[in-house]
Amino acid sequence: MNRKSKMVSFRVPYAEYLRLQQSCSVTGVRNISELARAAMQRMMQNPHPTDASLKEQVASLRSKIAALTTELDRIASKIP
Repeated sequence: MNRKSKMVSFRVPYAEYLRLQQSCSVTGVRNISELARAAMQRMMQNPHPTDASLKEQVASLRSKIAALTTELDRIASKIP
């Protein structure tokens, strides 16, 4: 059995606590502890995220926004 032997705790403002609880509900995570563990494990897998991935995400979002804008313009042009 893989028992956990150490505990890590931290304090957060009440409003942040409520947002964490909401994140648990939305993502289906059992509790805030599991949410925090999952986030820390992701961070340890990629401790130095590159700006490239953020730039790629922004570029993708811009492309999608442009496509939506084009489609909205097309639809608006058909409205009398």
